[in-house]
Amino acid sequence: MTQINISKATAGDKWKHLQDAMYSGWPYDHDEEYIYYELWDVEDERYRSYRSAYKYDGVKVTISEDKEEVVSTTEHVVVESSEDDIEKSMFNAIKKFFGGTEEPSVPIIKQLNEVEMVAVEPVYIAPGDVDGVGDTIDMDGSESLAKSINDKIAAESMTYNYFHAADTEDFHIQKCWVNPYECEIGGNTVPEGIVLAEVKYVNKAAWDKRVEGELMGLSVEGSCKIEVLDES
Repeated sequence: MTQINISKATAGDKWKHLQDAMYSGWPYDHDEEYIYYELWDVEDERYRSYRSAYKYDGVKVTISEDKEEVVSTTEHVVVESSEDDIEKSMFNAIKKFFGGTEEPSVPIIKQLNEVEMVAVEPVYIAPGDVDGVGDTIDMDGSESLAKSINDKIAAESMTYNYFHAADTEDFHIQKCWVNPYECEIGGNTVPEGIVLAEVKYVNKAAWDKRVEGELMGLSVEGSCKIEVLDES
């Protein structure tokens, strides 16, 4: 007898995969061709709705970088808008999820969601800044860092520890993205281009330490390849 294992993605699986693939925007609906989501308009101080085409093979989601503004009626109707209107509305899903408030110039994101035990944390320095050992990063480096972390999350190969020593499962990063606008998180100004992470705590004691300030932020450890540049 030959045994055949069949794996089929359910509608719930598909929706979860679509949500996980959205690094910027708050998804609220989808059909067979488009995913629909909201972005914060900093100037108008309100959310606008957009749609982007996607491809889904049952496991992997690819979302187009192109988007159209829509209004939600009994069906999704495309709204004509200028390029400036679209560009100024770029903001990330975390804004709505964490219940932040905003001002026209510098949006404020609530750092700690105590109901969900989720924290928004900077991962590394901003492009152009220099860290404690003299290293720096540019915008391409920030985008590469966010992608590398998200790829390891998707591959379930990311590991976590306390102080680069004791391994733990008390928390994990749910996703990373490059901050699209200067904003304020936890009372600190966070510049455009810095990599942010959504950190989920599953241990209440560890979460309490984060809220109380005994645990603070993230520190990234990784490996690299050294390239010798011709200085002549």
